[in-house]
Amino acid sequence: MVGFCGYKCHPDGVGEICGLYVDPEIQGRGAGYRLLRDAELIIARSGAKRSIVEASLAALPFYTRAGYSVTEQMTHLTRGGLEIEVRRLERPL
Repeated sequence: MVGFCGYKCHPDGVGEICGLYVDPEIQGRGAGYRLLRDAELIIARSGAKRSIVEASLAALPFYTRAGYSVTEQMTHLTRGGLEIEVRRLERPL
């Protein structure tokens, strides 16, 4: 296994990327992009018109290259109690 991508299809016509991870030894070879596009295809087939994701600042370049735009700046409290900056992004499907 090189990675995974979780997603949700919400009844309001929005799909959500819930987690995308690629083994660091594989990063930069297109695996993450392929996982993202496969999840978006399933989301679109559910009838969703757009996809959203909350991403760390480190992941922003990946999602912007994939066509996502920042819609909101926010913070996220990790399971360990650390507050980190994240961005909500979206892309029409």
